[in-house]
Parts: sequence; structure tokens; C-alpha cells
Amino acid sequence: QQEPPDRQNTRFQIAPRGYIQLDWRGYPDWDVTPGTGRLEHAAFEVRRLRAGIDGQWRRVTFEVTLDPQDIDGTLVKDAYAQVRINRAVRIRAGQFKLPGSAEYQTSARTLDFMERSALASSIAAGRDIGVMLSGGLASSLEYEAGLFKGDGNGRLSRAGITAAGRLLWTPVNDVTLGASFTEGRTSPIDSDPANGLEGRSSSGYRFFERVYVQGRRTRAGVEARWAPGRWRFAAEGLRAHDERA
Repeated sequence: QQEPPDRQNTRFQIAPRGYIQLDWRGYPDWDVTPGTGRLEHAAFEVRRLRAGIDGQWRRVTFEVTLDPQDIDGTLVKDAYAQVRINRAVRIRAGQFKLPGSAEYQTSARTLDFMERSALASSIAAGRDIGVMLSGGLASSLEYEAGLFKGDGNGRLSRAGITAAGRLLWTPVNDVTLGASFTEGRTSPIDSDPANGLEGRSSSGYRFFERVYVQGRRTRAGVEARWAPGRWRFAAEGLRAHDERA
């Protein structure tokens, strides 16, 4: 006997995804020469060129996304599978974003602007290989906690094994408060470039330089969001600290 269409559709689903983002920039009245390392030289570029698939099979969801334009130099952006045990426990494994900055957690295709803020792009943890638990502890409380091989696969500033967590609380409708924390260890190699964090804006302008660091790397963040109707107001604060033993 053939199963009803609605049951057939819930057994296995797969959907291709893709988008392209183009960027044009200019520097009127700037006294810094483009292409000198302080500003991006190209006035026009393909900023993102992403393609991949999303899928679901019973309690398992998966995603694979590629981007040859990735600024971190990694072709594979996301490649993970997630199993939903129940509402309180979901297990994800593969390469994906570490729990942390609310802005960095937002997909690039749904950002209000083409580029993230300099704060989020400079000090937030990126994508890496790991395992994460997530779910809802109550109707108003959600969590994410994971252990990762690093804090940004492909980045020069990548730390070693990193623990990361994020907690979201919705005390009333339309209001969400959150906090996040990551901790890893850095270890420099003299023959390699400096491994510290770098402050860089979307124009390529560096407002603090990368230095050699060794020891603990910690990040802490807080966030708040109010979304009444069609409006949305959001803010977050991030702090990163590198030891230099």
C-alpha cells in the first residue's frame, strides 16, 4: 500500500541553495592608497558566491555549503549533520559556526547589510569542526554548548581546542536576552605570521594589527533583541581577550 503524500514528503527532503552578492566600493577624500594593505584595492568584486544543499531525513537534518570567495580561504563553509533527540537535546557534528555573536550567527543572506559590523567580523569566533548540543530547557530558555577543534578554520588567528556556549532567554513575547562565552588556547609558531586577532573593517582598513599571542583566548558577549511586529531592534556587546605569555 502506498503511503500518503504527506508522509512521503517527511521521510526525505533535499533542497539546493545558492546566492551571489556583489560589492562596489569607493574611497572619496581618503588619504590612504588602495592596495597598500590598509584598503581593499578592487572597487568591484564578487563578495559571496555560495551554493549548497539542505536536507532532512526523519530526525536528521544536514547542510553542505561551498563558497570559493570565502575570505578565510576555506572552500567549505558548512558541512554538518544534526540529530533531534527531543525538544531539549539536539546533537550537531561537522563544521559550522561556534555559538557566540548574535550577528555572526545570522546567515549572510539575511543580514540587514551586505557586511557584518567590524566588531563581529574581527573578534567573533568563526566556523570550525566540532560537536554541539542544543535545545530548549523550558518554553523561554534555549542553550547551545559545544567543543571544537579551533575557533575559526582557515583563519591565521585560529586557536586550539575551544569550548563555546550560548544561552537565550525570552522573558516576554518579542524580547530575547542572551549571553555567550568561548575559551581556547593559542600557541604561536615563530616561522608563521602572527596569530592574534586583527581589527579589520569591511573596506579592508585595519584598526588594530595582529600580534603574536600565547595562552588563553576568551570571548564573552551579551545581546538583546526586541521585535514588535514588523520592527526589529537588536544590540550586542562582545569582548575578546588574548594572553601573551
